[in-house]
Amino acid sequence: MGTDQDLAPAAIAAAIENYRPQVVSEYWAVAGGDFARAAVMKAKPATTADAYRLMYNVAPFVMWARAQDLPENVEAVFTPDRLDEYLSTGDRREWVSNTHVVARWAITRVGRAATRRAPWKLRVAAPKDEKLSAPYSPEQMDWFREVAQTQATTRRSRYMRAALVLHHGAGLKHNELRFVDESDFEQRDGFFVVRVTEKHTVKSRMPNRAVAVDSAYTEWLRELLDQARGETLAHAASGSATYDPLKVIRREIEVPAALPSFDPRRLRNTWLADMLNRRVPLRAVLAAAGLQTLDLPLLLPALRDDDERLSLSAMADISLEMGSDESSVSGVGGM
Repeated sequence: MGTDQDLAPAAIAAAIENYRPQVVSEYWAVAGGDFARAAVMKAKPATTADAYRLMYNVAPFVMWARAQDLPENVEAVFTPDRLDEYLSTGDRREWVSNTHVVARWAITRVGRAATRRAPWKLRVAAPKDEKLSAPYSPEQMDWFREVAQTQATTRRSRYMRAALVLHHGAGLKHNELRFVDESDFEQRDGFFVVRVTEKHTVKSRMPNRAVAVDSAYTEWLRELLDQARGETLAHAASGSATYDPLKVIRREIEVPAALPSFDPRRLRNTWLADMLNRRVPLRAVLAAAGLQTLDLPLLLPALRDDDERLSLSAMADISLEMGSDESSVSGVGGM
């Protein structure tokens, strides 16, 4: 019978092989994917999470190198100069704050391992996990929802669905979820509102607040409320001052190697990005999150502006009457 150590290399190789970039170019499918995977393997990732982190950062770098007409050769692509150029190029909006640090670390590590002639200097220290709390992509969220329904035990599935409903659907913090029960919800016209009070914030030390739960999770929330029957929503009990049962369950969750770890902080940040993309007023977002300010550099890569016409009219303080072939506008004064 094989051991965990026997399975580790295969799991790491599978994580690298199965990795799917958020944005895929034609080059990635033809040759870029194999080029990136071979380079990352040279770095000898220690775990599947380590492998994912390297692929996440190396994949866009490799596609960028191709766009610069660089030869498909590690000695030409993985150099300190190319890395500096990549991180400073103007069309990479995500190179801010934490993600900049992580990208430099990952590409430097792979470059040091995969090249012989490139003048890499001292190693770059690995970033701390708390710096890796960027929002998940829509594709990753879809996959998490699928995985939540196929967990090996009812206990894991219950926790994972509750976490998606209240971390991603309402922006609650991880140490608030454990205290939520059916008495904390009220139903409005077609949606639920969760009221966060001192009962929930004893650990988070956040202000009291009321948050509407994303209607996409309404069916799951109804099922969880029925399942709880007087218990807390995510588990049979909330634990004690020194014991958080949800942390234990979270470590038991099984996700495919190609997915990042299931992190309540990232779920909450994904919710924040979703609220901003839905054009919820900033004051309302801050109040629902229990915050005074936002880490915009962290959220910026996930923010969209898909309707330039609507954005420009809002800047001009002009309301558009949608559905007309010609713009019908109203503003201050008339011409």
